Amino acid sequence: MNPYWHELLSRLKGRTTIAVLIVTALTLALGFSSITSVTSDVSLTGGGFEYYSAGAYHVSLWVYDIAGLPVSGVRIDLTVTPPQNESVFPPPPPPPAIYNETRVSDAAGAVDFVVAAPHSEYTVDVYTHYSPIPKAQLNGVLSGGFFLGPSPAGVVTILGPPVNTVESGYYLLEDRLAVLWSGPNGTVPTGDSVQACAGVYTYGVGPGGPVNCTGLVPVSLGPLTGFVTLLPYPSLPLPPLSIYQQPVLFVQIVNASGAVLYLTGLSTAEGPTTSPGYVVTGPGPGLLSGISFFLGLLLPLEGFVVVYWSYARPRLTGTVDMVLVRPVTRRGLFFVRTLAAVLGLAVSSAVIVLALDLGLYELLRQPLPGAFLAPLIGGLLAAGVSFAALVLLASHRLRSPSAVIALGVTLLLALSLFWNELVGLFEYATGTSLGSSSYTTALVQSQLLAPPQLPSLVVGLLTLASGATGGTPYAAAGVGAPVVATAAVLWVAVPLLLTYWCVVRRD
Repeated sequence: MNPYWHELLSRLKGRTTIAVLIVTALTLALGFSSITSVTSDVSLTGGGFEYYSAGAYHVSLWVYDIAGLPVSGVRIDLTVTPPQNESVFPPPPPPPAIYNETRVSDAAGAVDFVVAAPHSEYTVDVYTHYSPIPKAQLNGVLSGGFFLGPSPAGVVTILGPPVNTVESGYYLLEDRLAVLWSGPNGTVPTGDSVQACAGVYTYGVGPGGPVNCTGLVPVSLGPLTGFVTLLPYPSLPLPPLSIYQQPVLFVQIVNASGAVLYLTGLSTAEGPTTSPGYVVTGPGPGLLSGISFFLGLLLPLEGFVVVYWSYARPRLTGTVDMVLVRPVTRRGLFFVRTLAAVLGLAVSSAVIVLALDLGLYELLRQPLPGAFLAPLIGGLLAAGVSFAALVLLASHRLRSPSAVIALGVTLLLALSLFWNELVGLFEYATGTSLGSSSYTTALVQSQLLAPPQLPSLVVGLLTLASGATGGTPYAAAGVGAPVVATAAVLWVAVPLLLTYWCVVRRD
């Protein structure tokens, strides 16, 4: 058998594999613990409309997630009772329900009820259950109920705010608008569209600032093409604001003739405006950020352990010389054992990301976007290999295993667990205000100097890839995907090349 092939197999069957398995198992345990802890942060929003026709109330409810996408399989119990007379004391027993039905949302997230009852006033209670995520937060009509009242036949009443803020994706931090609307008699809206306008409120001047889009220039966000329409979040230019001014942002639904059918204030100052819709945010970005934090510790730890046991310790204790008795060279041994470490780290990184992806789907019903998988695996692999390369270099510059261990542990703690604190102390010492934009920029840029921070950088670029309204700290710091990729390559290549130079010199 080729001696190098034999050496590679022996490394993969020995302590290298054991270290990879242990760290991978620990990482997955922590990852699944983090996922389980945020199941209660998953949000479902419900809205709908009702109208009276042919002796019955027609109630249509729609369920969508934090990205505005329909959710099927949501069980909704609808109970309709006449209103209780609260003017007498003691109050009489609650009246019996005249309607109690259970429906399950379909692929479009829709649930329809037909309540045959006289045209009068009724109280409607809504009970919701979503078995895949029992602890999911409920917003809108899903969280309580609503009232049915007399209205002209065929006239639609919207249940809950028709305009709600959602995310552009479960793992992104860019807002969109989910608009729930209906035409007469529950038909698909035609000719209606959504507009936005922006003004400025100045404290102490005038009657209190704008209360609608009158006198302002509205910008079209798009037509309403269905019962639930997803539209871009308005990003409108504003003049420079003084300390006494505040922006005012309005969204309105208009018909084909331009008449305003609904108005809401998304960002209001003082003044009479309609209450804004529900703001639904998801735990995806925060969850990935938390996972990337301990992955930035565990993958470098795995790289440290693998190269220490397979290369650094044997070299510094002289046991590697017995291997050199076989027909192998120092350079060949360096390449083979480094390759074994890289293969172990690559398999570990892929298994961790794919297993977390499966866990996210099973627990949250929200898998990672396909475009996230390769960058996440690459970020983990770069963090592990770059730290392993630093340990390889240290094994040629230091003279004892204990010195390598001390340096490795110190670097691991400083560059992963305590990196933000060290940057904060440095910025504070130089007079930078903690929490300021300049501090945030410095913190992002400093992560390029620490290999264990690479997973956090990758997560930040992915979750803010499309740019939240107002920009991102990564764009402000001039840190994009090419910069992070370049830093990762340098952190891997430079220590390995220096170590190879040491090997050639036979120090």
